Amino acid sequence: MLNKVSIIGYLGRDPEMRYTPNGVAVTNLSVATTKKWNQDGQPQERTTWFKVAVWRKSAEACAEYLRKGSLVYVEGEILEPEVFTDRNGNTRASLKVNAQNVKFLHTPRDQEQQYQQPAQQQQQRPAQQQTRTAPQQTATPENVGWDNTVPEDSIPF
Repeated sequence: MLNKVSIIGYLGRDPEMRYTPNGVAVTNLSVATTKKWNQDGQPQERTTWFKVAVWRKSAEACAEYLRKGSLVYVEGEILEPEVFTDRNGNTRASLKVNAQNVKFLHTPRDQEQQYQQPAQQQQQRPAQQQTRTAPQQTATPENVGWDNTVPEDSIPF
């Protein structure tokens, strides 16, 4: 049997990290996915919430770099639905997911600005202090020293 889910959604709150009694890091993420459509000319929207548990080093990275509003890709296993009553008294369900892989797709705008500041500061330094790196090239037979010519007498037909 296969139990696998892939989710792309936004964090509804900041990650919450804790440690188990055995010292294993676990971070809880609240991830929302929203489906939008038109029905009879009226816009409709449905949001599904996932409670995601991330373990070990991935848990520590999520707690350090993700914030409310971050866009993430999560692969994992569905554990069990959790039924709850919302503020308006409606019965809702949230799915629990045990994450096996988390990718950071986008960070909130304030984090992007924070990451851009060091680059801006580097641009303001005097030219002699800046270090330049060569642009990266894609590996091809020509630039890695491969000889892709084959002598005719080594062709078996």
